[in-house]
Amino acid sequence: MDLERIQAELKRLEIDGWLLYDFQGLNPIARDVVGLDDTLITRRWFCMIRPQGQPVWLISRIDAGHFGDAEGEVRTYLSWSSLQQELGRLVAECRNVAVEYVPGGMIPYVSRVD
Repeated sequence: MDLERIQAELKRLEIDGWLLYDFQGLNPIARDVVGLDDTLITRRWFCMIRPQGQPVWLISRIDAGHFGDAEGEVRTYLSWSSLQQELGRLVAECRNVAVEYVPGGMIPYVSRVD
């Protein structure tokens, strides 16, 4: 992950964070940015990159073994409700967040978030 370059771009664009997300390999953009290989990760994972500091990961405890050498802080969830709660905490301090999303999935090559 080219953290310095990403953070410089976030600062330039005045974006509070970039929330990367993937579920079962459906978002090649996120996987490429964070440097994950093609290993199938069965649960949703998120990585918040802010303009400064280390990335913060939110991953399922079930898939935690795939993130042993992840750069930054790793947080885990186990249930759907704990995922929602932790995701809320992850974005709570951000006024605006970049994410690979296009309303209504109108551009499927770019819209990668359900």
